[in-house]
Amino acid sequence: MSISELREPRRRVGTTGERLLDVRGLRTSFTTRDGVVRAVDGIDFHVNRGEILGLVGESGCGKSVTSLSILRLIAPPGRIEAGELIFDGRDLLKLDSRQMRELRGNRISMIFQQPTSSLNPVFSVGRQLEEVLELHRNMKRRAARDRAAELMRMVGIPDPVRRLDAFPHALSGGMAQRVMIAMALACEPELLIADEPTTALDVTTQEQIIDLLQEMQAEFNLSIILITHDLGVVARVANSILVMYAGRPAEFGEADDIFYRCSHPYTRGLLDSVDYGAYRPGEHLHPIAGVPPRLDQLPPGCAFHPRCLYAEPICRDSVPEFGRVPSGHTVAACHPALAGRLNLHRAGAHASGAREL
Repeated sequence: MSISELREPRRRVGTTGERLLDVRGLRTSFTTRDGVVRAVDGIDFHVNRGEILGLVGESGCGKSVTSLSILRLIAPPGRIEAGELIFDGRDLLKLDSRQMRELRGNRISMIFQQPTSSLNPVFSVGRQLEEVLELHRNMKRRAARDRAAELMRMVGIPDPVRRLDAFPHALSGGMAQRVMIAMALACEPELLIADEPTTALDVTTQEQIIDLLQEMQAEFNLSIILITHDLGVVARVANSILVMYAGRPAEFGEADDIFYRCSHPYTRGLLDSVDYGAYRPGEHLHPIAGVPPRLDQLPPGCAFHPRCLYAEPICRDSVPEFGRVPSGHTVAACHPALAGRLNLHRAGAHASGAREL
C-alpha cells in the first residue's frame, strides 16, 4: 500500500522548490562547569519543499544540536541564544509551548539516532504508533490501530498486524528503524529530520532504509534534513549540502557544487578522505590532519586554521564571515575563498565517482 492510498490526506502539499524552512543566525549554547559551550554558533541555511538537505561534518560539530534546536527540544543547561527558525512563514522561536507541541510529530517529525533506545521499552510498538495518531489526528483507538498497521505495512514490516504487539527489544535494528520511520510519517509531515538513520545498521539494511526514505520523500513531497557522516549517502540523495565544523557553518550550496566546485578547505578535506571506488592502485587517500577542537577551547580566528593546508595570517586573527564566494557557486566561511585566492574544484580520477554512488 502506498502513502497516497492512506485515508487521511495531507493538509497542504505545497510546491516543490518553495522555501519551507529558513534558519538564520541560529546560536545554541550549553552552560558547563568549564564555561559556555556554543554547540551551534551562527548557522544559516534553508530547506525547500520536496528536497533533501544533507547536513555533514565530523562528530561533535553541532549537527544533532541543530536539529534539536529546530524542534525546540534543547533542555537545560542548554538554550537557544539567538536566531530565527522560519517554518512556512512562522518563526518557531516565537511560538508558545502548546503551538510547538502541535507542530512536533505533526508537520515536523524526526527520526532520532539509535532507534532501539528511542522507542519506549515498556510499550508495544503498535501502542506508540497509535498514540501519535490519537494525539495529532484525534483518532479513536480502533481506527488508530488500523492506521498503525497500514503504516507498518507501508514501510516494509512483514506481518504488521502481529508486529503491532511486539516490544522494541524483540525487533532487529533495521526493523526498529522502520518503526521509527512509520512513526515519523504517521501524520504526513512536511519536514522530516533524519538524524543518522543508518547508524549501526549493516550495509544491506542501510541501503534499504535509504531507498525507503527516498520512496517516502517522493510520495509525500517531503522535505528532509538528512544528518549523516556518510558522504556516499549524501552524494546519492541530497539536493543541497551544509558542511559544519566546530559548531559553525563551513560551506553551503547545491550538492553538485559542493562535490565538484567546493570552496572551503574543510569540504575539500572531507571529499579527499573518502574512497569513491575510482582510485588507481598505488593511490592514497588524504585524511585531514589533527582532530577537531573542543568547543569550549576554540582557537582564535577560523576554527579550522590549525588543520588547514591553506591557512593565511588573517585566518589566525579573525573569524571569517559566511558569504558567497566570487565564483558564486557556494556560500563559505573562509578568508582565502572569499577573497578569490583558492581553487579547490574536484580534480583527479576519484572525482568522477562522487555523485555516482
